[in-house]
Amino acid sequence: MKGIVFTEFLEMVEADFGPDMMEDIIDSSELESGGAYTSVGTYPDSEMIQLLTQLSEKSGVSTSVLLNKFGHAMLRSFAKKYSHWISDCGHGFDLLMKVDNYIHIEVKKLYPEAFLPKFNHERIDEHTLIYKYSSPRKMGDLAEGLIEGTMEAFGHQYTIDRKNITEDGSAVEFTIKVL
Repeated sequence: MKGIVFTEFLEMVEADFGPDMMEDIIDSSELESGGAYTSVGTYPDSEMIQLLTQLSEKSGVSTSVLLNKFGHAMLRSFAKKYSHWISDCGHGFDLLMKVDNYIHIEVKKLYPEAFLPKFNHERIDEHTLIYKYSSPRKMGDLAEGLIEGTMEAFGHQYTIDRKNITEDGSAVEFTIKVL
């Protein structure tokens, strides 16, 4: 997993739970990296799982809720850092539809070894988008947080209907309706 995901996660932990919690989850985990992450580094997925599990245990917040919260935080951060990817989007659907066919292509140029989730979409009409997430990392809650954050960033009133395509959560379908 790319280091930027770790640095963004730890920034969220520090902002929402405090620097002591951030240090505590790092110290309580068995991390090959020692918890020292750079945005351009690559680290084992297992380290993110450990940090997330430790945060859940210490905060009493489920991993599902934490991943969703992280999706919101990532969207806010990326909107600031990569505003040029977003500035030409007039609607939240525009941004979601450009993740795989533009943003992930740009990410791969910077980080050729990055292993990215797959997002497919089908625009049903001006108010409805079917958005499919797939990844062996099974982080549909993170994807849902990114979707919610996107809809909110564009000021949309919306609903999301979520269904697992696979039992293990490696593929999830979201039906997003703008009201």
